[in-house]
Amino acid sequence: MIVIIDLHHRVGILYALVAGIKIMYYIDWDDSSNSDWVGPFDSGENITLSHTWTTRGTYVIKAKAKDTSGAESDWGELSVAMPCSYNSPFMHFWQRLFERFPYAFPILKHFMGY
Repeated sequence: MIVIIDLHHRVGILYALVAGIKIMYYIDWDDSSNSDWVGPFDSGENITLSHTWTTRGTYVIKAKAKDTSGAESDWGELSVAMPCSYNSPFMHFWQRLFERFPYAFPILKHFMGY
């Protein structure tokens, strides 16, 4: 099982088995909530499940898969810190610019034709 998290805090799971097998997934979000069994999906199909944490912290997301005959995988784990922060070098610049000149954004939109 492969557990993937992208930059938008979505967890994707890919469980590769024999073609034609249907797979169900279970996600434990580590905040006293879970996805319950979702599916079935085609074997090898990428799925995306979303979750929102209400408290900052580090969470260990656990996922497992089960096929329609009842065979279950081991748990896959992924540790994530929420909220994710993006340290773009220009983010601080733009934030300060628009705080100092609050009408700059509408003017910029006008010049760009939006």
